[in-house]
Amino acid sequence: MNIDELVLQISLIKEIGVQSMQLLLEKIGVGAVNQLPHYDESEFSRIGFSAIKARLLVQGLRDKRLLDQELELMRKRQVQFVTLLSDQYPDLLRHIQGAPAVLYWRGNLTVWPKRAIAIVGSRQANQYGKQVVQQLVPPLVQAGHAIISGGAIGIDTMAHQAALSSNGTTIAVTGVGLSSDYPKSNQRLFDEICDRGGACASIFPMQTPAHIGNFPARNRIISGLATGCIVVQAASSSGARITANLALEQGRDLFVVPGPFGDPLSAGCHELANQGARLIHTPQDVLVDLAPVTAQLSLLETESPDSMGSNAVQLHPIWQACQRASTTSELQDRLGWDLAMLQGQLFDLQLQGAIRQNFAGLWERG
Repeated sequence: MNIDELVLQISLIKEIGVQSMQLLLEKIGVGAVNQLPHYDESEFSRIGFSAIKARLLVQGLRDKRLLDQELELMRKRQVQFVTLLSDQYPDLLRHIQGAPAVLYWRGNLTVWPKRAIAIVGSRQANQYGKQVVQQLVPPLVQAGHAIISGGAIGIDTMAHQAALSSNGTTIAVTGVGLSSDYPKSNQRLFDEICDRGGACASIFPMQTPAHIGNFPARNRIISGLATGCIVVQAASSSGARITANLALEQGRDLFVVPGPFGDPLSAGCHELANQGARLIHTPQDVLVDLAPVTAQLSLLETESPDSMGSNAVQLHPIWQACQRASTTSELQDRLGWDLAMLQGQLFDLQLQGAIRQNFAGLWERG
C-alpha cells in the first residue's frame, strides 16, 4: 500500500476527521505515516487521542475492507484522488484552515488551476442573475481563470454552463460522494464538465448521500480552490453567504454584484458590501483587483519556494502582527488596513508559507 492509499484508509475511519489527521502529521511527521498500521492503542494515546479514537484507529488500520470497497467504487466511476501529502494536491487549497486530507475528482483535469474564481449565488436565481453570469464569465475565462462553483441549480449551474460556452475550464465541487447522482438534473452537465477538461470534485467518501450538514464543508472547498469569490444574487441567509464569509476568512478577494432595490435575492450581496466586500459593475472590476494576485502567482511559478528571504518575511507587517494568533478582524484593527489590501497580503503570504490559518481559523506564523 502506498502512502496516499494509507491516508485514504485513515480518512475512511469513523470519527477521524481533519483535526485528527493534522494531529497525526504534526506528532509523527510525514515520513513516519507508513508506520501507523503498526501502532497500538497506547501509542495513539501518547500522541493525544482519546481511548475511543485510539481504538478506532487501530481497528480501522487493521481492516482494509472499507479501503478496498472505496477503491473499487472509484475504479468503476473513473474517480481519482489526491491527498494532502501529495505534490499534486491543489496549492490554493493546501493553505486553507483545515485543508481536507483527501480530495476526490473525476474528469480530464490534469493540473489543478492556480488562477480560479468562484462564482456562487442563489438556487432561485432569476433572469437578472443569468444575465450577470453571462456577462461576467467570458472575460474571466479569456483572462485565464478557471470557474469554480458548487454544481447546484441556479447560479452554480449558470456559472458552469457559461464557462463551457466560453471554452473555459470549470470545476463543480459537490456536497455528496462522487458515486451519488445529485442533483439528478445536472448529471449531463457534470459529464460535459468532465469531458471538456474540467472536473467534478468532492471531499466526501464515494457513497456519501446528500445531507444539509455537508454543504458548509463543501462551500469551504469552493472558496479554498479559488483566488477570489463573486457572489451573484444571495439572500440574507443562504449557502452563498456562507461561502462568502469563508472566502473572507481565507484571505480571498470577495466581490458582490448589486441588485434591484428591495430585491430579497440581492439582500445578502448588499449586506456583504456593507461589510467590506468589493461591489462590482463590470468583469474588469474583478480583473483589475485580482491583477496583483495573478502577478504574484506568476512570480511564484517561476521562482524557488525560498525566493522571499527570511529577513523580508520577518519585516512584513502582517508577519510581525501574527506574533500571537489573530482573526482577520484583529489584524485589520491592528494594522489599520482596509479589507481588500489585507486580503491580498494574507493570500500572498499564505502561498509563500510565511503564515497559515490554524484549526480555530486564526492567522499565525507558518
